[in-house]
Amino acid sequence: MSIWARPDLAHALSVLGRYVHNLSEKVWIAYHRIAKYLIKTKDIRIVFGSRDNKHGEKELYASSDSEYGGSLDDRRSTSAYVFSLGGAAISWKVKLSPTVCLSTQEAKYVGMSEATKEALSLRM
Repeated sequence: MSIWARPDLAHALSVLGRYVHNLSEKVWIAYHRIAKYLIKTKDIRIVFGSRDNKHGEKELYASSDSEYGGSLDDRRSTSAYVFSLGGAAISWKVKLSPTVCLSTQEAKYVGMSEATKEALSLRM
């Protein structure tokens, strides 16, 4: 539900979901903060499209980023990308790396590799 209805919460809920079998006070506090955020932002809507004339409607834009060793449990990196067309996000993903990266450059390479696979898929 968070991916389609509230993508702003998808990553936070994904991280907290790792600790559902071992709830601590810190996890409960994080869930409480998310609930307060939901209450405060219940009237905010996602607007698809853009009135920005410098981004043409037929041009595909992409952005990718990675975080080296962000998972404190196993030191795996997190990669993310977003693709937009005409100012609207059409594809996005945040994923924990399947392996432990040895450097920031390797983490960036893994993230760009995932984004490139998605770009090739969208091109078809």
